[in-house]
Amino acid sequence: MSDLSMRQDSNPERVTIRLLSTSLVHTPGIVRWAQAGWLASRGKPRAALLQVMQSYGLPAGLATKLLGNELAHRVEGDAVVFEVSAADARRIRVPAE
Repeated sequence: MSDLSMRQDSNPERVTIRLLSTSLVHTPGIVRWAQAGWLASRGKPRAALLQVMQSYGLPAGLATKLLGNELAHRVEGDAVVFEVSAADARRIRVPAE
């Protein structure tokens, strides 16, 4: 679907994650759409929204936090950026090119 990059911060316990856009997918828009659907669907099936976020390589736990606005994130141009612990970063699957 899209691309993901990871960068180790100066703090070895934190890693910066960038969910990048492509020519076909504007990631900030996708994340906003998925968050709105997630928050509006309390008690209803959310599997499709979770699957969209997991297509970026995020494990279910991180994807759920991002969708529920429990993970601080920001938009930088065409990317969604957030920090996670080094332990969480090791569980992220970088999509194959």
